[in-house]
Amino acid sequence: MRLFAPLVAWGTRFLTDPNQLYNPSEVTNIRALIDRVEPCDVLLVCGNARISHVVKVLTVSQWSHVVLYVGKRDDLLSEEEKEEWSKKFGHKSLQHLVVDSDPIRGIHLKPLEEYVGLMIRHCRSESLSKKDKEKVVEQALGQLGLEYDIKHIIRLLFFFGFPWEILPEFLRRFVTDFTLSDSDRICSRVLSEAFHSVGYPIRPVEIIQSKGTFQDKALGMALGLKNRGKTAARLFAAGRISKAFNRISDNRYVISLRGTRHITPADYDLSRFFSIIKDPKDLAIDYKNSRQICRWEPPN
Repeated sequence: MRLFAPLVAWGTRFLTDPNQLYNPSEVTNIRALIDRVEPCDVLLVCGNARISHVVKVLTVSQWSHVVLYVGKRDDLLSEEEKEEWSKKFGHKSLQHLVVDSDPIRGIHLKPLEEYVGLMIRHCRSESLSKKDKEKVVEQALGQLGLEYDIKHIIRLLFFFGFPWEILPEFLRRFVTDFTLSDSDRICSRVLSEAFHSVGYPIRPVEIIQSKGTFQDKALGMALGLKNRGKTAARLFAAGRISKAFNRISDNRYVISLRGTRHITPADYDLSRFFSIIKDPKDLAIDYKNSRQICRWEPPN
């Protein structure tokens, strides 16, 4: 790996430098975002770096990066980091931190103000309990200090200049999978492992829900025999016949979680288990009198 150190250093700088052609369709109001964001919320970022362009193309999405909002956790910052962020954004910025992962700093905390000028989508795991939200945050914070997957950078270098837009989506997905290692520490995996640690789904492979009809109950029985057979067998062995049958046939979700390696930032946007939180002021816009935003003239 030492032999490739100069190449890795150059590649990291090259891919993380801003892309001069970056032109988001909109820029998020960070002040308004801070007013509504809560710990454990997921923020999708349309990045402006060269590596962001590669990720967007390969994942067929506008979202190249994902971070977890954790709020005021400046007790985990070093004195150097406190000084750096305070000088750059002001001392109040230390109250609004996110868990981030990038090739230069690895997994670290940074202020939300770092994303000023970028397009951000605000996602929330609505059904996640308060206790499990705290576990998700702690799981993510427990990875602070780990290094980014450098092999991921090396592989992305080979794909930076290729016009992947001309290839079918399944081939781009294959390339995305190829660029990741089994133990990568990239932004999307840091978050997906945190949510999966409490069993919260992002984009499951399969979801089956019993709705109470005869056919669904029959399906539930079949699935119960497959997925709950061991537990039911223990109840039968203990002589708890009634509870054993209830365990096999009860109505519940049967969810097969997708491996954390295969989760991308766009999956949070598409997930049925994450809601999209938007600025109420934007939703209440007086579009009839907003010519600066909506350049539309009514027909004569």
